[in-house]
Amino acid sequence: ILSGCQITGDSSFSADSGTGVSVLGSIALVEILSTEIGWAVEAVVSDTSSRLKVTGSIFDHCTTGVLCKGGSEGIIVGSAFGRVSGINISAEGANTQIYSDSCNITGKTSGGTAAGVGYKSTTGATIDATAGTVELTVTAALCGATGDTSSTTLMLHGTTLEDNTNDVQQVATSTLRVTGGVFSNSEVSIADSTNVEFAAFDEDSGFGFAIGKQSNVDQSLIQVLNGAAVTPTLDYKSGFYGHNGLVYSNQSSGEKTLLGVQS
Repeated sequence: ILSGCQITGDSSFSADSGTGVSVLGSIALVEILSTEIGWAVEAVVSDTSSRLKVTGSIFDHCTTGVLCKGGSEGIIVGSAFGRVSGINISAEGANTQIYSDSCNITGKTSGGTAAGVGYKSTTGATIDATAGTVELTVTAALCGATGDTSSTTLMLHGTTLEDNTNDVQQVATSTLRVTGGVFSNSEVSIADSTNVEFAAFDEDSGFGFAIGKQSNVDQSLIQVLNGAAVTPTLDYKSGFYGHNGLVYSNQSSGEKTLLGVQS
């Protein structure tokens, strides 16, 4: 357990240097409480099936904030990341998992420009982030790398993405879920919408609630839980009589209903 510590990679405060905390091995468990880590190339690295818990800590002026890889598991709660030039919270490799709750990430450099990546999940890893904010980064949330499949997952729940150059970037067929938070639709890049779902508030439209896959394909938008075995749905159809349209469909036995609106 590290509690109330201050760890500095470069005592001269001139360049990022070294690793602040390294956690290795399947029997390793490190808890970091109310600790500040700065001027490190890697503030914290968790590898080879180790476990990491970070609570109420500060990561300032590092190249990488928290990196989990090699099937390790990280839990990060109520922590702040600032002036991280690379990736603030990163997960790499199969069976690697990071759970983040109420963390605030600010990428702004000393000169006031956007910098770094907020969350990055690649090569079969999973990041599950709840609440918190990501602001003034180059890319707030990066899901996937070339060749990644659905096993690479990034989920943002109730997270505010604000004043970033890019809010969300999805690569290959990685799995992306954005629910209940705030984003800007104009700052989203989707390579393949197969495993993509948005249900969040779009700042570009005056914080209107936006639902969909970020692609002009058939998709179910709303399910009505009325107690029936087969529930009614409101679906978007990309080819409703040759046009884009919304279709209400109730397929319950004995009361089938279909109502379409053509755009």
